[in-house]
Amino acid sequence: MAVALSFTDGYAAMAVAKDGRLEVVANESGERTTPALVSYTSDETLAGYAARQSVVRNVRATVGNFFQYLGRKYSDEDVKQRLSKNTFARAQSGKGDSVSFVVPRGDQPELNVSVPQALEQLCLTMRKSVTSYLGSTPWQYTAVTCPSHFSSEQRSLLVEVCRKAGISVSRLVSESTAALVAYGLHNHHVHDHHIQRHAARQTFVVVKMDATETTVDVLESDQGLLRLVQSRQSCRVTTGHLDAVMVDILIKEFQRKVKADLSEDRRAMMKLRLAAARARKTLAKQPTATVSIDGLYEGIDLNCTVAEAKFNALTTDVLRDVTEMVEQTLQDCEKAADDVNVCVLAGAGADSKKLKSALTSMFGEDSVLNHIPGDEVFALGACKHADHAQTSEEASESTQNRVRRGAVGRDVGVEMADGSFKVLVPRNTPLPFGYKTSFALPAGQTSCAVHLAQKEGEVQRLATLQLRELKQSRATLSLVFDDEGSCVARLSSDDVTPVSATIDSA
Repeated sequence: MAVALSFTDGYAAMAVAKDGRLEVVANESGERTTPALVSYTSDETLAGYAARQSVVRNVRATVGNFFQYLGRKYSDEDVKQRLSKNTFARAQSGKGDSVSFVVPRGDQPELNVSVPQALEQLCLTMRKSVTSYLGSTPWQYTAVTCPSHFSSEQRSLLVEVCRKAGISVSRLVSESTAALVAYGLHNHHVHDHHIQRHAARQTFVVVKMDATETTVDVLESDQGLLRLVQSRQSCRVTTGHLDAVMVDILIKEFQRKVKADLSEDRRAMMKLRLAAARARKTLAKQPTATVSIDGLYEGIDLNCTVAEAKFNALTTDVLRDVTEMVEQTLQDCEKAADDVNVCVLAGAGADSKKLKSALTSMFGEDSVLNHIPGDEVFALGACKHADHAQTSEEASESTQNRVRRGAVGRDVGVEMADGSFKVLVPRNTPLPFGYKTSFALPAGQTSCAVHLAQKEGEVQRLATLQLRELKQSRATLSLVFDDEGSCVARLSSDDVTPVSATIDSA
């Protein structure tokens, strides 16, 4: 039995592989995703669906949109920019300059809640849902997704939080890898009509648009080995921006009937944000959305209808920014749209018909996939990944040895003669992975030394490979990473015996 969990700032999702089938696990209210909210009162802690039910009357004591801050510093300028848009409990600098949230509790002392503590409460709620779904059936293998740009420290912290919640993580799977596996595009596991089985190399783009961040990942698949080529993130174009447009529409509709300023009323604004998200999802499926909010402001209700055409016209700039972000990411790795075999849409914004249309114009008909719900695709893909891994030899190892790195933890490359560092394998490249490069030697040179190193801040030398008595003018360096992050490095030339070394890259 394999289980998978995925987290974003807006929601979390769960999936199980049972009797050869993948199934999404619903929460206690029957919803297929769980709100990523944790709410505190004077006598209890609510997480998930229960927290969303109380958020309007308890917004100042609710922690939301917190996953993005896991393992990050409060003083980080990007973190400060994101926190400036925080609409939940007030944030402050916590232990070790981490992000912490100040939760008022009436007559009781304020509570300081760290990001790991909030995430642990959400994990406990999800574990309860999975246990309720499976009954007495135990599960031995759990995969958890994480963004491709998570550092090794963030990945370790995520595993530790899950452990404290009673969830033993067997494998971490990057979100982009999970999305490809969900669609059967990672030919190490499944083959699909989009992929030529024996093609030397395939290129994929995964666009994740969520509440607080949009991520564009470009990946290459070469004979079943996935490599992250380029990744770009932006908090300036998100589904939160789409919802803000919808909120503005609803405010204007209300003010057309009632001359009132809602912007300073936290409860009214939270009601509008919740309604806006529902309306956006409705417009992804039908041409109009009806919005009804009881007692929005001073007992006055809001009842209106929003047309898809109006919403699309007002969100053109936001969606254009997404397509420009995709174009820039491709340019960064010197690729063109014609090089891309498939583009996968994921996250809360994956169901946007206008976004899919724009990307279809870029990549071609049938090359953009979003028929799997964007808020479920990571959990489903990770679950398929875990189910495959559970039947392999790795799954027979003891629990403490089954945690996978999932990706290269640091930039791996070579130290150049001038002391600079050249990246060969970028941090967060999904594992397993193989790399090979050939290089010319200066005329008359009879020896060659390659200093392998890794970098996360300071450069750390890993190994030195040296060839002597060379007669050829070229040498080849190959790096092969296994699932555990160990790497076998090999330096060769046609006329001498190759040399190799085994290193732990992360």
